[in-house]
Amino acid sequence: MTTAGGTYPEPVAQAFAELKQVRATGGQIPRPTVVDLARAVLDAIRAGRDPLDDEQVRRTVTARGLDVGMQSGIANALADACELHIFDLLRDHFDDIIDTLKTACDRLGQILTDAHGILGDADLADANAVLQLGPDAARAWADVKAAAQKIDVISMGWQTLAELTQRASAQPTVRLANVDLDTFERLGHKADAWTLVRNGQTIDLATRQTARERADQLAEAREQRARDHANEFTNAYRRSQGVAA
Repeated sequence: MTTAGGTYPEPVAQAFAELKQVRATGGQIPRPTVVDLARAVLDAIRAGRDPLDDEQVRRTVTARGLDVGMQSGIANALADACELHIFDLLRDHFDDIIDTLKTACDRLGQILTDAHGILGDADLADANAVLQLGPDAARAWADVKAAAQKIDVISMGWQTLAELTQRASAQPTVRLANVDLDTFERLGHKADAWTLVRNGQTIDLATRQTARERADQLAEAREQRARDHANEFTNAYRRSQGVAA
């Protein structure tokens, strides 16, 4: 189960369970002493068995070896191997996980949009001002606070997953909504969900593809603006020199 309320793809969920089991098992391996080993060998001899082929002797020797290994770093190495496997699976299933986050995030975003019709541009930090708007506003305020917190968690989860897998990258504002350049520059690159909704935006969590598209759109808008400014400057200069544009 993810923080967003959905489920991980089965291979990812299984890998997390495996890591948990490895960490738990590391503390459950018996720690026999040399006396325990001697007793196992003696029991085998007394029973007429070859100690080198005796099951209990083998188990005791293995347990002693694992115990030494756990103390010398095998436990950490096992956990590291599991974590690397998880990273591989996260990369393989990045799009599926993002789709799960997007479904939850966009649904929460609709709560903000609906509440905006009641609260208007209310500042969520000003509880007294909200309460003065009446009971419907108070309920909407509570819904927005809860939804906005969850969206923050999802957004941070998106970024963490993107950094771990190197599958995508997006600034918080662009991650949460498809904003134009003017809006991006006015709100900044770290606008939260409620700020975006208050400014007429719809919460639309980016996927790997749309994150690239949004970044490209902003870059193209900047380039177009630079070309327009250059043309304006050139035309103004020509006019000042009596040259037709």
